[in-house]
Amino acid sequence: ASSSEMSALHALNPQAEHLRRGAALSMNIQAAESIMELLRTNFGPAGTLKLLISGAGDLRLTKDGSVLLHEMPIGIPTAALIARTATAQDDTTGDGTTACILLIGQILKQARRFLGEGVHPRVLVDGLEKAKIRAIEFLNEYSVEDRSDEALTKMAFSALNTKVHKEMAEQLAQIVVDSLKCIVKPDPETGLCIKGETDLHMVEVMAMQHRTAMDTRLIRGLVMDHGTHHPAMPTDLRNVHICVLRDSLEFDNTTVNSGTFYKTTQDRQAFADAERAVVENKVRKVLALKEKVCANGEGFLLVNYEGIEPNAYQLLANEGVMALRRCKLRNLKRLMKATGASPVYSVDDLTPECLGKAGHVWI
Repeated sequence: ASSSEMSALHALNPQAEHLRRGAALSMNIQAAESIMELLRTNFGPAGTLKLLISGAGDLRLTKDGSVLLHEMPIGIPTAALIARTATAQDDTTGDGTTACILLIGQILKQARRFLGEGVHPRVLVDGLEKAKIRAIEFLNEYSVEDRSDEALTKMAFSALNTKVHKEMAEQLAQIVVDSLKCIVKPDPETGLCIKGETDLHMVEVMAMQHRTAMDTRLIRGLVMDHGTHHPAMPTDLRNVHICVLRDSLEFDNTTVNSGTFYKTTQDRQAFADAERAVVENKVRKVLALKEKVCANGEGFLLVNYEGIEPNAYQLLANEGVMALRRCKLRNLKRLMKATGASPVYSVDDLTPECLGKAGHVWI
């Protein structure tokens, strides 16, 4: 760069730093090596933990490269680009963040030696491109496809063993494989998991604050962080018909400004009775469906995306219906997929065909 270009740069920003090509390359490589040295001690089962302290004073112990790169402030653009590349590896495969950083750091470290010997950067880039193509060819040629339970368990253990202690890694590895088999259909001939896209959102990790990490277990079903809001409702049902409803069972406020005026207490009571009658009519349609489909002690579960008022809860409890209100949309999607239920947007459209089925529901 000429002196006039440098003067123009400093006229725009007096604090700007200007480096020539060689110095700029050296600075970028040094930034990559700095991240590599920081994460080097985390690598492997015997890696050390890092203590992260947030601005609010929260403490966090981890050696997960993805967590460290997400939490650390990185100001150098090249280092930030490398960090994003490594976190993309974690988003794609769920592991390998630290290994990706170490690989990039070692490649750039070796490139610095060639740059010192006068090799042009374009030559190095071409060499790396050819090496990438050859590495992919090697992997495609010698890779072995193995979808057996033993191979999947070893793979899960290999990833978990670098993040938690060995005993917990062994326990979690088996849980991970079992949970995968719950959401992936096996091949009817071989019994192996069918290769293809898997919706991992069908598996949810729920933290229980009153238990230890070794108490982690897999529930082969659906766990919902909801409960009934009436003490008289049943808490344990067998052979349950499940209704997924998206119709409010409470009197909703108007969407526009409005007012109700009355002169006597009788007028006010009449208005309240009319409101209650609207909800009661909806509840009675649900109960009519329950009476139609339930026989021989079968249970009935109402899962509503909208609200349920106390009077409606009382009517449902009197008939032995378990009801959940304001359920999360993601839980409704899982529930419909697990039980075969179909969403109903109005109580007028309730039919036996829209109901799902579950063997056991309890709170």
